[in-house]
Amino acid sequence: MTLNLVRVRHYLKEFRWDKLFFEEMGWDHSSGELSVTVAKQDYTLRSLAQKRGVQIFECQPDAAGKVPEYDVRRKIEKAVAKSAHEHLIIFIDAAKSTQIWQWVARQPGQPIAYREYPFYPATQFGDSVIQKLELISFPLSEEEGLALTGAVFALRDAFDRDKVTKKFYDQFKKEHADFLKFIETPH
Repeated sequence: MTLNLVRVRHYLKEFRWDKLFFEEMGWDHSSGELSVTVAKQDYTLRSLAQKRGVQIFECQPDAAGKVPEYDVRRKIEKAVAKSAHEHLIIFIDAAKSTQIWQWVARQPGQPIAYREYPFYPATQFGDSVIQKLELISFPLSEEEGLALTGAVFALRDAFDRDKVTKKFYDQFKKEHADFLKFIETPH
């Protein structure tokens, strides 16, 4: 699904999750809140959207109005996983100057891997986040055949940078080898 980049950038910068997830990306409405206490601080996570059981949450800032620190974000995620195993959390600050998109890779037999992607709306265009969002956008034509595993695999493909980096590097090696053969072959 191809996203309208102008609208998506605007929605990201304005924290307009309703427009972003429903109108642009084909996610379904979700409502409700989840409260989590970490280090004697209460955090409210608002359910933004869902697709076949995969939840997207926005985590409100800490008492100082800031995005929680990394170790606190990890603890928040662990608490969220008890209620929604497959999820994506967008941590925000009160000034709406920072978004941290967090997804956790859970592979059997491997340690949990936290993947975080910061976005600063005042100074960035959001291209790295938009590339990920494109991979978790679902056109109406795919709706009927989409299951939980399809939504989870889309998230994994979008947010698991090790997999993306490896795929890029493997393709680069192949093209580099082909290029070397080409320049070494007499013409």
